[in-house]
Formats: sequence, structure tokens, C-alpha cells
Amino acid sequence: DTDRHTRKTAAAATAAADETEDERGGRKDDGLGAELARRRKVADDLVINAARLVAPIVGSSEDTLANGLHWAIETVKDAEYHHLACILENELAVHHLRNKNVDQATKILKAFERKDQDLMATGSTNLSFLCLLERDLDGAMHQASLAVTSNRYDAKALVNLGCSYYMQQDFGRARDCFHEALTVEAGCVQALYNLGLTNLELQDFDAAVQVFERVLQLVPNHPEALYWLSRIGPEKYAVIFQSLLY
Repeated sequence: DTDRHTRKTAAAATAAADETEDERGGRKDDGLGAELARRRKVADDLVINAARLVAPIVGSSEDTLANGLHWAIETVKDAEYHHLACILENELAVHHLRNKNVDQATKILKAFERKDQDLMATGSTNLSFLCLLERDLDGAMHQASLAVTSNRYDAKALVNLGCSYYMQQDFGRARDCFHEALTVEAGCVQALYNLGLTNLELQDFDAAVQVFERVLQLVPNHPEALYWLSRIGPEKYAVIFQSLLY
């Protein structure tokens, strides 16, 4: 029972190229569109990085960074860079999450639902993570499903959906979600670790050992992976895990 509670707690902790008209009225790549897209991305990155640098300085009151981000968001909106304002709004929401201001983060993320598809996917991914932390399983499932429907190639959204199934003890579907996340992002540690936990629940211990060993290849001395390997893996992992405790 203690091990199962530990596993459930851990599971929750989860090109564009423009085209131009050719002589026939069709569309084709001409290289110019790709160069324009590249320059736009460089310009966007410069604005975002400048906002990140300035925000902690221009902010006032006790939460300097949040106030600075608010200022940066309004500034880029005034300059008609609304897509950049949305990126900064997402960073503000993450900042609130890190500071446990859940209500403020939720308010920002819910506003993404009224915007374009990519932003909705981002907002839903973060909201599903919030719901997982608060043990709101229905909300987590709903938001994660929205995120995956909006963008099937978002590994984080797939991990959150997998964690939602895991916490509802639907381990088969959870495993499928983590496998799909790994086809999108082979080095996704969250997907690997939670897949290992799911394999434990399915009593597929050999598969769990293999997955936890892959986690260690990506994050040497990953404490949770080492803990489980010390319980079900080769004896060498018990020795390594004990050495981390002292």
C-alpha cells in the first residue's frame, strides 16, 4: 500500500515556410518565404528574451517578476505583437504556478481557451497539470484530452493524459499514452518514469527495470528511478541507492 501511494504521488508530478504564387496561379516554395520566416523567428526571440531580461527590473511591489511580466505583456500588445504577448502570458502563468498562486495561473490559462488552437493546447496542458496536483481527476482528464486533441504531437499533454488514466487506475490506457509520448519525444523523462510506474502496476517487472534504466541513462542518479531499481532490479542498484542516502 505504501509503495502504491508513492507511485500514485509520483505519477501526478507530470516550420513554417511561406509560399508564393507561380506563373500559373499555384503556390510553391521559393526560398524567400523560408528566409522571411527565419527572420521573423529571430526577431520574435529577441523581443521575448528582452522582455525576460527587463521584467525583473521594471516590476514593482512584492512580486517583482510578475509585475514586470504584466508590463512586458501590455507593452508588446500595444506594439501589435499579440502572439508574443501570449507567450509571455504563459510564462506568467508558470511563474504563478511555481509560487503556488493557483488561482492566478488558472485565470490566465483559461483565457487561452478563447484564443487560437496552439494557445488552447498550451493552456490545456498546463491546466491539466494543475488539476493533477489538486487531485481533480475529471478536470485533469478533460483538459489533457483537449490538449491532445488540439496537438497530438505534444509529449507533455500525452504525459498528463497518461497520468490522468494512471490515477484512475486505467493502467492499460496510461501505458499507451506514455508510449505515444515517447514516439513524439524519445527522451521525455516524465514519460519514461511514469511508464516505469505503470509497468509496476501491471506487474511487468522486466519492462519496468528496462524503462527505469533508460531514465538513468538520461538522468544519472535519478533518485526515484534508483529507488525502484533497488527494489526490483539487479543488486547493484541497491548499493548505488544506499550510497545516495549517506
